[in-house]
Amino acid sequence: MASDVLAAGLQLWPQNLRLRRLLPLALAQAGATERAHELLGELERHEPGDGETLGILACTYQDLWVRAADPTEWHALVQKAGCLTVLGGNTGAC
Repeated sequence: MASDVLAAGLQLWPQNLRLRRLLPLALAQAGATERAHELLGELERHEPGDGETLGILACTYQDLWVRAADPTEWHALVQKAGCLTVLGGNTGAC
């Protein structure tokens, strides 16, 4: 899987921003949305305001809201995804 290759790359270059963005994107595309969301949240805390990271993070919120069963949770996820999409410049990563 792509995520395995990216994880191996991060072992060699742990501070590489591109690899740190691509790993959660690959995980999200493989269906590991929660793990991708966690990694992106950590990246956002360390690199705040990065448009590409925010765009990918918004995509994980969208994936989570699609699966949300509780209407309150769904509403909160929709709002977070919308805010991040605006802040991230709607990078089209989804």
